[in-house]
Amino acid sequence: MLTDVEHELDTTEIQLNGNKWLQEYSTHDLRSAKRLTRSFDDKRLHNQNITAGSNEINQFVRISKLNQSGPFISLHYVGEKLQAVENGRYKLGSEDQGHTFTIIKPPRNCSRLRKLYRNPHNSNEVLITCGSNPIILISENSVKTFNAVVKPPFVPKRLLFNPSSKYSTFLLGYDGRKKELYISKKSGLAWQLIDSGVNRYYWGVPNIDSDQSIVYYEKDNISFTANIYKYISSKSVKTLCKPSLKNIKINSLIVNKNYMMALKNHTEGLKLYVSYDRKPFKLARLPSDMLLETVTILDVSQDTVMLAGYHMLYKIMNLYISDRQGTHFVLSLSHLKVINSHSKNHRPSFYKVKGQIGTYLANQNGVDGVVSKITFNKGVTWQLISPPQNAIKGYCNDCKLPNCSLHFKLRQTSSKRVVRDIVSSRKSPDLILGAANCGRVENSLKQGLVVSQDGGYTWKFSSDYHYSYSVLDHGSIITTSDSTLAYNHGKINILYSCTNGDLWHRLNIVNATGIVALVVNNPYQESLMMNILACDISRYSIWSVVTLDFSTIIHRRCNASDYSTWMRRDNNCVLGQVKSYRRRNSTSCCFYGSQYRKLSSTTICSCRRDDFTCNFGFERISSTNSSQNGYTCRPQQLSLTANYDCNQTVSSIPVYRKLPGNQCRHGIEKTITHAKYTFKCNQTEYLTDRIRLENVATTPVASSASPSNLTTTDHPMYKKRLATLLA
Repeated sequence: MLTDVEHELDTTEIQLNGNKWLQEYSTHDLRSAKRLTRSFDDKRLHNQNITAGSNEINQFVRISKLNQSGPFISLHYVGEKLQAVENGRYKLGSEDQGHTFTIIKPPRNCSRLRKLYRNPHNSNEVLITCGSNPIILISENSVKTFNAVVKPPFVPKRLLFNPSSKYSTFLLGYDGRKKELYISKKSGLAWQLIDSGVNRYYWGVPNIDSDQSIVYYEKDNISFTANIYKYISSKSVKTLCKPSLKNIKINSLIVNKNYMMALKNHTEGLKLYVSYDRKPFKLARLPSDMLLETVTILDVSQDTVMLAGYHMLYKIMNLYISDRQGTHFVLSLSHLKVINSHSKNHRPSFYKVKGQIGTYLANQNGVDGVVSKITFNKGVTWQLISPPQNAIKGYCNDCKLPNCSLHFKLRQTSSKRVVRDIVSSRKSPDLILGAANCGRVENSLKQGLVVSQDGGYTWKFSSDYHYSYSVLDHGSIITTSDSTLAYNHGKINILYSCTNGDLWHRLNIVNATGIVALVVNNPYQESLMMNILACDISRYSIWSVVTLDFSTIIHRRCNASDYSTWMRRDNNCVLGQVKSYRRRNSTSCCFYGSQYRKLSSTTICSCRRDDFTCNFGFERISSTNSSQNGYTCRPQQLSLTANYDCNQTVSSIPVYRKLPGNQCRHGIEKTITHAKYTFKCNQTEYLTDRIRLENVATTPVASSASPSNLTTTDHPMYKKRLATLLA
């Protein structure tokens, strides 16, 4: 199975059992509200009472109670508009991020609403599918009224708009039961069958495909495999896809940016094939002969593919990184922790930090337990995560590397998960917050909220509230809620901070009795509006949507004196560039505003040794000897044979290659790329024990303090699994 995690929805939603729907509940009915201020530096509490019915609390808090029946509730963003959805007769919509809600009442022949789709090129155009009848409701005024009720020739399981503004009225419709793919060129008013027996389908990619009306899709054939087809919507022409790849594994086609990928069955197991820039498919070469069962694409950026391969024989998952064409891979991290290990949909415990190029977190299985690690150079080297610099309430006392580090659970591989263990934002590249614990291994029972203000290099312990988080206004406000394990009698507890977690305010919303199920993350994160979904289990599980408007509390817009310049890693180059950001001082409690932009400048660096790593077919050996510049490259006979055609002597194989996504120029680039290695196919011994660069003045590379760069066969978990198989 080939899965593309990167293409999943980047919004948060929750689905929980509940009943009872909409009833407006005014904040005038609140009897009291209390806001507590707590500083973890002095652990003092300051109480401030707010009178119910005052202008301040009425403008700040808005509560909508839900009191009609429905099988489940979801609260999520569709575009920049918030929608609260119930999979039943009624649908609740909000156009002002939760300040007010309106009921969407479908016509009588649509007894149950199913899904809502908003045109990305026209936010007022909305299509809603019905669950009981094959009906599509079309609105051109954000569901205030329905302009058309269309009965298509299929039962729509999913609708997909064209990503190009040139074809803004084009959308695909898929019938999951019959596996039929349809197209509409008139915003859903009329439909035409493309093909049947379809498993996966994709629109062409803007700026990559010459004709953005192209549809790539996978179709079953008679041999229990599938072929790849191309449909040109503007001409209504259907052909076999070129580049061609026939008889692929069913449900394995992925089209993501420059890459097209699919799996094929061979006698020795599944093999991955990749097409780059729509050129012919080539067999991807992985540095392991272990059989693959599933492949999960984790990231496709900076012309590099990061994938996790699950090896069924040893029941382990490894992380691999490719070259520009996606055909040669190297091992990045072995023995990733697997989520859903008892199903065929194996998911790695992995997280991509938004806004920071090349920064990822992953959990690795070890002998004693699960260990969290971080990389700042797109997976070339991994290291333990530095523990917080402060210790509060017994957390992280005497925690020092390498015997003690910071660990995250990293369950955020699905957009529908209730718990968000870690949050970052493209709008706030320096800010990361999440639930973590200190120790030798990961332990979710000892977690607290930690915050990083420098992209993950250093951390601080901030709060013992660590259930669900939200980042508002580019990071000027961060919020968190307490755990759902304890019922909050008569109130909802929320913590918020305008000082990056240095000082917290506790907000108790009284008479909004319930359990905080989710602090909903706005994917755009430019406003000061926050949405909460809460449940009152003492009153037949009545659900409430609570909206908090922090613009009524944070009145001052930041000025020039509130900003300072920040660069990653103490002004050092990261992936060949220095990015300078303008960010707010942590002591300034002010808001940015929607027009704020953090990135100030980008400077390209001269190439150094740490901008390069070993080429494919060579093993990177870390060294503490500064004369060897931090690492050496050792040729591997089997890996060289797998990565290069072996019909003749191969000469002049580059020993080093530039790190994926690295932008450096000049410096030692010419010198280091001239280091070559001569490889002979029948060679059984290394020509040299180590490949070294001579007479090149470079900056040493700091080696990792942990054994994260062990090869798969060196890992103790591998040896333990192998011993079990041989017993």
